Parts: sequence; structure tokens; C-alpha cells
Amino acid sequence: MSLLLSLLSSFLFYNHLQLAQGTNLTTSNDGAILVDLDGSMVIQASQLEFRLGNASTSFQSMQNEIASLKSQLNASLSCQSQSPPGRYNVATQTCDMVITTCTSASCSGNFQCQPSDSGYSCVCPAGFYRPSDTGCITCPEALTTHDIDSTSCDIPIEWSLASMLQGFTTLTEHYPDTHYDIGVRYQTAEIQQVHWHYPRSGATSIIAHPFIPQGQQRTDLKFATTVFHQGLTRRGGTTYEWLQTTYQTDIAGNPTGTTSSIDRDFPLFVRPRKNPFRKVGLLKDWLTLRNQYPDTRYHYGFKVRGAIQLAHVSSWNFGLRITCSPFHTKGFEDDDLGYVTSVFTSNLTGDLTAGWNHNWYQVPDTYLPGLGAADRFDVYVMKMAHPWQVDVELRLLGNLPDLRARYNPLEYEFGIKYNFHVRLLFQSVWNASSSRVTNYPFYFMGDFANRLRLGTSVFSRGAIGDKDDTSYWQYYYELKTSDGGSDQYTFGNANESDIGVHYRRRESPWVAVGGIDALDSVGLERRQFGMRQSGKPLQLRLLDVAQYSMAADSDVGFVVQNGVKSSGTRVATYPPLPLGSNSSELEFGVPVHTYNVPNDQTNQWHRAYLMYPGNRTFSPWTSTLGNVTVYVRKQTFDELHYTCLV
Repeated sequence: MSLLLSLLSSFLFYNHLQLAQGTNLTTSNDGAILVDLDGSMVIQASQLEFRLGNASTSFQSMQNEIASLKSQLNASLSCQSQSPPGRYNVATQTCDMVITTCTSASCSGNFQCQPSDSGYSCVCPAGFYRPSDTGCITCPEALTTHDIDSTSCDIPIEWSLASMLQGFTTLTEHYPDTHYDIGVRYQTAEIQQVHWHYPRSGATSIIAHPFIPQGQQRTDLKFATTVFHQGLTRRGGTTYEWLQTTYQTDIAGNPTGTTSSIDRDFPLFVRPRKNPFRKVGLLKDWLTLRNQYPDTRYHYGFKVRGAIQLAHVSSWNFGLRITCSPFHTKGFEDDDLGYVTSVFTSNLTGDLTAGWNHNWYQVPDTYLPGLGAADRFDVYVMKMAHPWQVDVELRLLGNLPDLRARYNPLEYEFGIKYNFHVRLLFQSVWNASSSRVTNYPFYFMGDFANRLRLGTSVFSRGAIGDKDDTSYWQYYYELKTSDGGSDQYTFGNANESDIGVHYRRRESPWVAVGGIDALDSVGLERRQFGMRQSGKPLQLRLLDVAQYSMAADSDVGFVVQNGVKSSGTRVATYPPLPLGSNSSELEFGVPVHTYNVPNDQTNQWHRAYLMYPGNRTFSPWTSTLGNVTVYVRKQTFDELHYTCLV
């Protein structure tokens, strides 16, 4: 059973987690009340006095808050035990009745009644959409926009040619970023999503995402991306003609580029979102908006001088930080750009205002002065295709192997709420006896607004450095560049097997299509693959409709391919993985496969791990690839793809 608590959210801290709305109560076999912080942890109610308060809270105040909380817990349990059950209203201290069953009169017209533990809702059946409260209307046969609430319609999520580079501004007006992704194909087999930024009035910078491995020889590959820009300063002055700069990352992770001209008729593609972003309020009302749009059901977004970025919230010892993804280029000169993102902070040491503040951060942890007070920034939300859920029987991280056995990872993905926000878990294996799951996306950590560090958590089991072989041990890692890319373990090593774990259905499942040689079909030949879905053949034009991925003893990661196999290809599999045998000495790198690249043996695949940043290889190149499987799925919104660091 569940209970909505809106009080005491600022008092309860444990592992940087705050009591948030959506708190669940269960009863153990011995009758003790267990408080589940939205799947984040479980403690006994009798132990609450050991978890409440902070250094500035008096003991008497803590006792009063504890007594109040216990009183409301008891009242809530009594309310839910009534027949029919009710839901305790904290504001009015009354037991409100909840309709948990649907009747013939529950919904009018052709709406269908959908019950839940908090009441019911009236929804349109499959094949219909709801443009207003008047009723459900049949989906058009060729629905391609999101001018309607069409989440139940079968929208074709595929890339289509929409404009040329010279028409970029008009394109963004006709295909707003709330409803569409924009993509390019440049040096890659697949269409890459782009993010755009307006560094100053009259200037535009468009960056392809994610990075691709680039280089003439296998042994000197570097992470690289393409930026299309106009209005930036060049050595000869400012030009408003479109130019193209290929940026390779240096040892510190910053882009160094070579600029050349680009055809004004260079093609641009668009792809509709299944669910659009919509504006719901201002950042100053963040806590209220987050309660209305919980992170188990909605993605968050912000616009900062450019396209919408996905946003993830994190806590630490105090205050909140919002990290935006993907990163993008920032600067006024085409040969002196930085790789940056926006970070919003509230109640951190060094914040310039008492409300929300905007900061720029350059990879990985260089603070740049931001735009100042940020309370008036718009908040956007996008409904998830499928919400995060909790399996009551397998609800803890320690149950993850059994949870993955019950919910096929090709059809489901997994997450945990750690440091405030539900984030994705990606499982990888370094040797046969150990496994680790990494929290994505990376986020900024620390308590000083101008000294934050970019990193994430790794949960390891059975590796060197773990205290036992059966528990999940947590390690904080920071992305570092000062020594050419060695990432830094900061602290952790706590047993986190009892934190809550979530699962949700993927918008589109991965389907295995063969070994690594199946990548033959990703090239520029526009071959078609046939799959079966719902008993019907499904034809996929791979470059426009499908996404490719590979897996080698880990979760399925998505693929970006530079070049074709016949003339030399370089294939990166994202996201970056924690590499190494010792849990406190890991480094993050990307598996890169090459074929017929100079230094390769002819007609033979090779693999190594390219470290980001620094472009070092973590392990020797090998032609023994082991168990590598190639997968394909229909084009879809992928949070992991969208927020991948490089």
C-alpha cells in the first residue's frame, strides 16, 4: 500500500536521499512498520528517531517532528484499513474516500476506465487519441506530428529528410524541438541526433551527438564530432556563411578543430517524438512541479539559449543540483570552443542568489560564470512511454540478478533512485567472476556551486576490492583529465544491496540479428531487414528507421559507426563503461571495434577500449572478440543515448 507524505521532506536524510512524495509503507512478518522512501531505502518506523534531523535541528524539535510523523503514520494506516479503504489527507487530517474500481458510469463516451491505487482515470483505447475532453477520436493513418495528445496512436518514429542547412532556422520553426529531434549524417552510417546552441545573437552552433572514433590508423584514434556553425569569429573575422568544423578531443577532453566549408544544401532530417515536451511552470516552483510530475513517470527538460536538454536532479549533503544533457559547444571563436553544459543549483555554498542559479561547467569540472538568477527559467516535462515500477518481491538492488531474469533486459531497463533522482542502471562484466552496474547519466556532485565535480556511482559485486562476493558495494567516481584521463575513485564502499531498484519496459525491444559481421548491413547500401512483431513482417530501412547496438557480456549498448566495412570502419559502443578488475581503480572507456583500418589485419575485426577523455587505449588491441552479439530495434527515444556524455 502507498501513502502520500508532503511533510518532513527537508528533515530526513540518509545517503543524501530525502523523504519525497510517493513514500510506501509495508508491514514485515513481525508486524513492524517499514517505511520505503519511494523505492530508495527501507527502515523501521521505530528507528525513525535515528534518521531524522540535521546538525542545526534541536533535539526537542526532532522529537516533536518524530511524534507528528508517527501520529500521521498511524492515522494513515487506520484510514487504509477501513472498508472501503481511504487515503489520508495530511492537509485536512481527514480520511478521503478513494474509488478503486471502475463502473459503467465512471467514464463517458468511448473513454475506457483505468483503475489504480489512487483512484481511476479515463483514457482512450488503442488506436484513438484525445484532442480535448470531448471524447476519443480515431487516429489518422499517417500521423506525423504531435499537435494532438496522441500517445495511444502508432506514430512512425523514423528519420525523414526535411530541409537543407541553409534553412535551419525555418526548420526549427516548423519542427519545434518540443516535438521533434533533428539529425544529420556526416561520416557516419546512421543519422546522428544534433543539439544546437545560440552562443550570441546571430550565431548558431549545431553539434552531432554522440562522438565518433576518428583517425587514419587504429592506434591513433580520437573521439571526434562535427559542429556546423555560422556567426562565430574566425581569424579573418565573423562570417555568417555556414561552416563545418571537425573537432577532436585533446588530452583534457576539450575540442580542437579544423574548419572547412560546407554545402549550404547539406541535408537535415527530422524525427517525431512519441511524447512531446511541454512547458509546465517555472524553476522557482520546482518542488511543487516535481510532485505533480514525478521522476518515475516524466522526463524533465530546460532550454538555455538553444534546444531542450534533458535534466536530472541530484542531492548531496545539502541543496539541489540539476545537470542538463547532452553537453554542447560554447564559445565565440570556431577554433576556441569548450564542451559545456548548464547546471542549475539551489541552496549550495557560493550560490549568488537565494533561489535557483544558473552555472556553466566545462568538461569535466571547470566552473564558468553562468546566467545568474534562474528562478524564471521554464520547466518542461515529457511523459515516459512506460513508467518506472517496483516489483514488490524483487524490490532491492540485491535482487537485481533475479529481477533481470524475470524482466528480460532486451525488453526492460532498470534504475535506482540514488541521490534524489531515478537514474538508469547499466550492467557490465569485466571478468567472469564479477559484475558491476553503473548509474547514468553522469551528474555533478559537491556542495560548492563553483567547485562541483562530474561523476557517478558504480555498484560492484564480486570484484577485487569488494568486501564480499555477494553484496553490491557502492563507489563514487569523478571524471578526471589532469593526468590524461585517469578517473578518480573518491569514496564509498558501502553495502547498498538494500536500496530500491526499479524497472520499466523499453519503448522498443532489442532483437538479436547475429554476430559482429551483421554490421555489414549498417553501411550505406540501405539494406532492409525483416523482423516479426505482433505476427506481421516488419521491414526496416536501417539508416532511417532502426538503431543498432552490440553487447559483449554486458547490457546492450548503442552503436555509432564511422565508415563502412569495405573501406575501413570504426564502431563505438556506448555508454562509457567502468573498466578494470579492482573496484576502487576503475576508469571509464568506450569499446571500439575496427575493420580494415590501417594497422588492422586484412578482413579481421579488432577491439580495444578508448578512454574518455585523453584518447588512451585501456587494453591492447585484440582480434579475439569473444561473445559479441549485434542487435537491432526500431527508432525510439532512448534516455541513455540522449544523455551519453560523449
